[in-house]
Amino acid sequence: MRIGDWVTHPSLPPALARGSRHEGRVVSFDSIIAAVEGYPGNEDWLYWLPVAELHATETAQTRLLSYHNAERAKAGLPALRHDSRLETAAQQWANHMAASGVLAHVDVANRIRAAGYPWTSFAENIAEGQQTAELVFGSWMGSPPHRANIMGPYADVGFGRAVDSQGHVWWCSDFGTQ
Repeated sequence: MRIGDWVTHPSLPPALARGSRHEGRVVSFDSIIAAVEGYPGNEDWLYWLPVAELHATETAQTRLLSYHNAERAKAGLPALRHDSRLETAAQQWANHMAASGVLAHVDVANRIRAAGYPWTSFAENIAEGQQTAELVFGSWMGSPPHRANIMGPYADVGFGRAVDSQGHVWWCSDFGTQ
C-alpha cells in the first residue's frame, strides 16, 4: 500500500465519481491502520480503517504490470510502462462493466482518447469472474488474442479492476503507443 492508492472497503461511502461503490484514497497509514479520504470532489470525509481489511486496487494493478513485463522479458520485448491515462480509461471501463453486468469492448479508441492518451495504436483485454490478478493474467495468457495484446508492440499500459454488487470481479487492461 502507498499514499495515493485507491482502496475499497464496505464501510466507505459510495464513490460515485469513480463509478465504484465504496472506495477512497489512502492519505496515511502504518502497519495497523490507514487514513482514507473521499474521492476527488468529495474529500469531506476521512475514515480510519484496519490495513488488513483494505483491498488495495493498486496492488492488483502493480502485480499485473509485473506479470506482463516478466512475460515480455522472456520474449526479449521491452517492458510496458504504467500510464495513468490508460489506467483511468481501464478503471472507468471496469467500473462500467461491473455496473452494467456486460462484458464488452465498446468505443475503445474514444474512451482511451477521452482519458487524455493520444494513441497511435491501442488494444484492450477484458475479463470477468477471475478473483485475483494471477487468475486473470493466466486467463489472458491462455487466450491467443489476449496474449497477442500482452506481447504486442505497445509501450504503455493501464489496468482497471472493479467488483460488482454480487462480488464478481471485472478487469480491463488498456495498451497503447503514442
